[in-house]
Amino acid sequence: MKTEHVIVCGGLKAKQTGAVPGLELNAWPGAGKTNIRLDILDLNEKFCTTVSGRFYDLLDIATYVFQGDQMFSRGKLDVDNFGSRWRRHLHYHIPVREPDFWKDAAVQKALRDTLDFLSDDFYTFSFYPGKGWPGMQEYLNYGNTVAGLQPPQAVTMFSGGLDSLGGAIHEIVRNKQHVALVNHQSTDKFGRTYNELLKRLRAKCGLFQPMHVRVEINKKGIEGKDHHQRARSFLFAALGGTVATMLGLREVRFYENGVLSLNVPICGQLVGARATRTTHPRVIAGYESLLSLVAGRKFEVNAPFLWHTKGDVVKEIREAGCESLIPVSRSCAHTWQTDNDEPHCGVCSQCLDRRIAVLAGHCEQHDPLDRYGIDIFTEARPSKEDKILGAGYIERANQIAAMRDSSEFLCRYPEVARVIPFTGMNAGAAAERIFTLYRKHADEVKEAVRRLVAQHSLAIVERTLPGDCLLRSVVESGSVTSTPMAPPALEEPDAKESVRTRGRLRWLTSCDTVWLDGNPHDLRKRKRARACLKYLTSNQAFDEDSARHLVDEIDLYVREQMGLAAALHSTVKIQDYFKDGGELRALCREIVTPVAGDGRYYLKVD
Repeated sequence: MKTEHVIVCGGLKAKQTGAVPGLELNAWPGAGKTNIRLDILDLNEKFCTTVSGRFYDLLDIATYVFQGDQMFSRGKLDVDNFGSRWRRHLHYHIPVREPDFWKDAAVQKALRDTLDFLSDDFYTFSFYPGKGWPGMQEYLNYGNTVAGLQPPQAVTMFSGGLDSLGGAIHEIVRNKQHVALVNHQSTDKFGRTYNELLKRLRAKCGLFQPMHVRVEINKKGIEGKDHHQRARSFLFAALGGTVATMLGLREVRFYENGVLSLNVPICGQLVGARATRTTHPRVIAGYESLLSLVAGRKFEVNAPFLWHTKGDVVKEIREAGCESLIPVSRSCAHTWQTDNDEPHCGVCSQCLDRRIAVLAGHCEQHDPLDRYGIDIFTEARPSKEDKILGAGYIERANQIAAMRDSSEFLCRYPEVARVIPFTGMNAGAAAERIFTLYRKHADEVKEAVRRLVAQHSLAIVERTLPGDCLLRSVVESGSVTSTPMAPPALEEPDAKESVRTRGRLRWLTSCDTVWLDGNPHDLRKRKRARACLKYLTSNQAFDEDSARHLVDEIDLYVREQMGLAAALHSTVKIQDYFKDGGELRALCREIVTPVAGDGRYYLKVD
């Protein structure tokens, strides 16, 4: 698998860079056709001052890095390939307003070191004098109209997850501060849920109404291949630092619980950057260093929940009387697979963290199970990796709870050693505090599982729960492989793949097999049909609002997968993907539905 990728940005030409681009990104209207646009919305103009061109360069760089990170797939997630085909080499060529500053050795080092560790890739940057860059106003859309809005005293990142919600409540409801909440949504399909969360939060804020700063990245004609978004927090840091500077502040705050931030692996399937490093103390220190260089003065990046478990965060939300906001927060890592009705997959480690936290915080009644794709503890987990992750999560808690002291913890999890230099404590005190944090989390996990086992004890004894559900793997010997699954009605997919369901349609994430009304269709040798359905299902195109354009989106993806050149618009017909046999044509007629008159299609399966 190719691991080296060249990303040429801002309308630069090959003759300027001496490189053949694997991807071209452009956010500068004055430099040719654009395929990315960054918009900062809802700032209140009366509180803002101008900032140097370096901050706008930083926004451009972060936008290109965020987008480029998603455009190239990695190797397989197995341990044998980790570190070889997993890590990518990403070479960025970017025009900037202040090239001498960005070429400085200290600036380059801060960029590379932080991003290399954040996403577990290798980054290099070449900077060039920019021409035709957007004016400052091109990024901004002033218009915050909240009555009585006061100058913000702090800037905090607000993703809409439980931790960032807890941070907003901590700042505004408990500490009575005026705050600017900076939000970037990687997909607009959760806009309704996010707006409801903001509405409920504002109802709790009284006189301390927050300024809400929305950031959108609009893209055209490009679709990602890696959905993990490891570089998203770099975009967040750039946005937060720019907004804070515009508001005359010198600090930005990331609210993330310490168990997630410190990155102790659950099991072999989640090591290094395959678990999140978005707010790892080393990354936070890197952001602080870079923003201080850009600002030309000391700039602080803080993580106030570093010594909180997620259970602590939920308790703080409850104690502030804001538990009614929990149902409309989102924590799932698999946003590309979920929707507004079920915003949590119920499979990923973030969903596990969330359920443990709401149980620890005695708020499970505010986190309804019908908002999850599956019940994390009582339903069958889709794949072998999902089963291992769930069992490994519980086993890690058991192991840590049984440890005698911090030295034993460090021996078992040597990754913790790279956290210690960034805690501001001496090594012994830091190790002890980290161990105490994880012991507390382990106790929360064990208590939550104990309560669930008691609640479902009869079903466990009578074996009415699925044999591979997490609760049965906890109480039965041999872990997740001890009890065979019940024979399926249909031939089951390879255990390495996830299965998704929407209405009448069931499919593998690869779309090698799809089932319509229970009838299987083998698409392994039907590459065009498979690529078309994979594109539509992965983009959740199940109604007219989410439909995708045939020429500008679907066909480009299908042809890329087939290694074919672009077609003339007049020759593209979606029926051509399904012409290999009557069975496929019938499948196309049954579910692939056009939006009248505008060339877009969706899957009508509800």
